[in-house]
Amino acid sequence: MGMLQSVWSYRGFVQGLVLQEFRDRSARTLWGHAWIVIEPAVQILIYVVIFSSVLQAKLPGSGDRLSYSIYLCSGLLAWNFFAGLVLQGRTLFLEQADLLRTIRFPRSTLALALLGRNAINAAIPIAMFLLLVALMGRWPGAVVLAAVPFLLIQTVLGLGLAVFVGTLNVFIRDVGAFVGVAVQFGSG
Repeated sequence: MGMLQSVWSYRGFVQGLVLQEFRDRSARTLWGHAWIVIEPAVQILIYVVIFSSVLQAKLPGSGDRLSYSIYLCSGLLAWNFFAGLVLQGRTLFLEQADLLRTIRFPRSTLALALLGRNAINAAIPIAMFLLLVALMGRWPGAVVLAAVPFLLIQTVLGLGLAVFVGTLNVFIRDVGAFVGVAVQFGSG
């Protein structure tokens, strides 16, 4: 319980780390924070157009031309969240080395900031995807709630793996490169 209280008392610190990443990402860009929405929108649009119109891919047993695009996007969005956690986690402690040496704070706040950044990065495309699915008239209904436990398990696994890999990468730098390659194999 003491760890939760100490993390709670550093919630402003975690929020600052999360917001700093978004400020850094949109710095020196003409459209600023709009890119946070534009990039996933274009990605989803490309998958839907390419697989439903150009390739005309369909799920077996389904005559719906959008079924494969919806299936593919839902899997890719979940994978991108997991991969983002692991890939950003591999350099978590290296990027914050100066902060770790100079300021005293609970180390678990770095993992929470990583989770916060990736949760926001994942929530935007997921919300856009669900809106697109609803606009296409293919809302799955209450079945969407079945994804919540799986997303929680995926989050815990991804965050644990990110912290583990980030810790190993401090001592063995090849771990970071290996994880990058492993994540590419996972998405293939």
